[in-house]
Amino acid sequence: MPTEEQTKEGGVAFSIILKPPVVADVSKVDILPAVVRSPCKTVAVVSLDQIDNKLKAAEERRKALEAERLDVITKDNERIALAQIRVQEMNNNFMKTTEEKLKEKMESFSENKEAVLQALNNKLKIEDTKLAEARARAKALQESIETAKIAMLDSKHNAVNARKQQLELDRKQSTATEANKLMDAQQRAMEKELAFMKETEQKLSQKMGECQENRANILSSMVDKLKEKCKRIEETQKRAREMKAEQ
Repeated sequence: MPTEEQTKEGGVAFSIILKPPVVADVSKVDILPAVVRSPCKTVAVVSLDQIDNKLKAAEERRKALEAERLDVITKDNERIALAQIRVQEMNNNFMKTTEEKLKEKMESFSENKEAVLQALNNKLKIEDTKLAEARARAKALQESIETAKIAMLDSKHNAVNARKQQLELDRKQSTATEANKLMDAQQRAMEKELAFMKETEQKLSQKMGECQENRANILSSMVDKLKEKCKRIEETQKRAREMKAEQ
């Protein structure tokens, strides 16, 4: 069998076999051909029993690895299940706490809502009372002004009539010239008095008009405020009804 010698680095020599060994009858050989190695090493012969043992050992190692993996997966699944249970418990506790807080807030809101509605109703009653009092004061003021105006005019008319009667008496008792002079003077005085009365009456009428206008403005403003408050109360009651309907 031809061989060829080679040398490794470091000065170690070995031989290379160029042709594998020939077996005459393969059926009589119950093992695999031995691996031809370097002449400096021992040739290892492996039997079928050893191969079966190795396969069985490999199968057992594979089963052990699978069992170990299954054990790890089972433990992971158990940890995941426990984590899910804890998460579910936390969610349930959070939902329960949130529901209790929401219920408390709703009860507090309901109490506050009733208090606000009661306060608004009280304010509305107070505004109604103030409006009625303002109307009564305005009416009494108008009646007093009318009475004062009538009394003043009656007084002025009575004074004028008295002066006229006095002039008539004086004219009868005095001479014609003195009577004419006196009558002229009295006439001028009466004209001045009438002019004063007319001017006074105009001023009174103007003041009455201003008072009535101011009263109308005050009543209109109070009515507008009352309507606005009633509208806000209705909106508040409507929102409260909607919230009850939503509950």
